[in-house]
Amino acid sequence: MDVETKKDLKEPRSHFIRQSRIVWPDSKTMVKALDTFQMYKLSHGVQINDALIGHTALALHTSIYTSIVNTCGKLGKKF
Repeated sequence: MDVETKKDLKEPRSHFIRQSRIVWPDSKTMVKALDTFQMYKLSHGVQINDALIGHTALALHTSIYTSIVNTCGKLGKKF
């Protein structure tokens, strides 16, 4: 892979990052995420980052997009 190609690959990523907004969850959201993680980590394979992202989206009343539909459906949560 030449330098020009690597540069071309970085451009869309940089644009995406500039368009994104960083959101910090509050303590209530973090506690809910931890509870979900502890409850479903073994039975459904939920990871802490998944629970945190999901609960942050719920707290902000926003949509998230994922290719892992089965996990959300098993938890009975609509993200």
